[in-house]
Amino acid sequence: MALITALTAVAYALYIAFLQAAPVLDLSRLAFKQNIQILDRQDQPLYQFSSGENRIFLHGDDVPDIVKYALIAIEDERFLERSTCIDIRAVIRALRANTLDDDNVQGASTLTQQLTRTLYLTNEKTFTRKIHEILLSCRLETKLTKDQILTLYINGVGFGNGLNGIEAAAQTYFGVPASKLTIAQAAVLVSIPQRPSYFSPYGPHVHSTVSTETLRAIRRGEITNTTLDLSTVTTGLLPKNQQGKSGIVRLPGKSDAVLRAMRRLNFISSGEFKKASAELLTLTFTPFAHPITAPHFSLWIRSEMESLLGTFATPSAWEAAGITVHTTLSPYIQNLAENVIRSAQSDLIKAGAKNVALVAVDRRSRQVVAYIGNNDFFATEQEGQIDMAQVPRQPGSSFKPLVYAASFERGFTPDTIVLDEPLQIGTDIPKNYEGGFRGPITVREALARSRNIPAIRTFLDIGGEETILEIASRLGMMTPVTYKERQLLTNPNFTYGWPMAIGSIEVPLLEMINMYATIADHGVYRPLRVLCSVTDRQGKRILPITPRKPVQALLRDAADAVDSILRDSGSRPEGFWRDMLTI
Repeated sequence: MALITALTAVAYALYIAFLQAAPVLDLSRLAFKQNIQILDRQDQPLYQFSSGENRIFLHGDDVPDIVKYALIAIEDERFLERSTCIDIRAVIRALRANTLDDDNVQGASTLTQQLTRTLYLTNEKTFTRKIHEILLSCRLETKLTKDQILTLYINGVGFGNGLNGIEAAAQTYFGVPASKLTIAQAAVLVSIPQRPSYFSPYGPHVHSTVSTETLRAIRRGEITNTTLDLSTVTTGLLPKNQQGKSGIVRLPGKSDAVLRAMRRLNFISSGEFKKASAELLTLTFTPFAHPITAPHFSLWIRSEMESLLGTFATPSAWEAAGITVHTTLSPYIQNLAENVIRSAQSDLIKAGAKNVALVAVDRRSRQVVAYIGNNDFFATEQEGQIDMAQVPRQPGSSFKPLVYAASFERGFTPDTIVLDEPLQIGTDIPKNYEGGFRGPITVREALARSRNIPAIRTFLDIGGEETILEIASRLGMMTPVTYKERQLLTNPNFTYGWPMAIGSIEVPLLEMINMYATIADHGVYRPLRVLCSVTDRQGKRILPITPRKPVQALLRDAADAVDSILRDSGSRPEGFWRDMLTI
């Protein structure tokens, strides 16, 4: 009796010692980091990013049952029915597996133990680590339900190639969400976490193989399915058929073991098993890539979100929140825009140009519905990754409508006469594009024909660059204003001068786009919008996306006057310009 008491005391002391040495069960670690997803206005994916862990979190109800069954079958078949935190039968079976090397059996660790090891411990195989693993697992099972543990495991486990969780793996390896996985695909994916590098779909062990000697024996008909020694098979992720004189010999893959376990546990029917087994032989994987749609727009949104989110939380906090960014981009209009850019490639080549940008905006809401920052994002030699929609460039004659809008606010009308005659400003002698003059003409004709001299005269008559910069700032065109302010710090005599009237200043396309949208919307200014909503993993909005109150930045009559001229195809020169500019 004394001996039993002493042994009990020793056992209890050891338990307390291991318990005190075990890591703290920090429940905050259960908030996995996941990708921030950027979607278009139809909720189709554009891009996703993270600071390291490539994960798209799925809630328990969103995890397909077939994935849960496949995982339980291969990792912890008594997970749902087991009431203890240790599977004694699995421990005994693992000892047998070490002896027999049976590919069909499981390890001794429960799903909870594996999750605990992932969250809190290392993979070192020591007695102390194993005891800590068991202790923490038992603690975890008192805090969470079985479904919560299973959901965390499915989202937390690594699937190789930097992927975490079943959703990221399904999208990367098969190009479908987890909800669309077939039984065979689910069996393949749950096979990967046991040996993520070895079973990589892009590695050398995709299919099972045998030695050359065994392969020749199969071809001679000396080995059949019933006589194949499984110990001679180098197990891959997928099975492979080898034709022999005596028939086809199937070299089973790891995914076959999953299907067999699922059938044995009645998770799938006999018919489903046969269909999935056949599908394993024809499965292919999506080429590995980092998918991105509308790349310049997506990366712009990423930059904006990182700045915006950084104002209220740390990166680890908003990555754990599981953020989804719903944008204004229209997939239909974006596709049209990309087709336009592709069709213009021959013209770019003829002109010796290599960069082009296109932005489309809804003039009422100012939502950006299409965005192309350059003709080919992946053409590094052509500087394709430069976002030309945001790089200041000289707008040329497309700047003239702003000059005339300012003049209409100061009493000019489309019928006001301006002189298209020789002009000298100091030592400068501006010229029209073709070098000639048309004499006295109306503002309507001057703008419709894009005459330089009348635009310069109008610019000078209404007060020059200070007038234009003031109206430009009202319309959100701040780049010319801020550039001048910076230049004045080192050069008090800096001025844009008369060339500003014909677009010699540099303005980003985005600012030009909104200037035109403001004119088209009767002079009402609204900032461009790219975000519809930002939600967390529960679908709750976490950032207020409230459109700013519209401002009458330009007199309505002035805006409508410019709009009427730009729509007046009859005022344009006949031939090329009328044909090209008439919609």
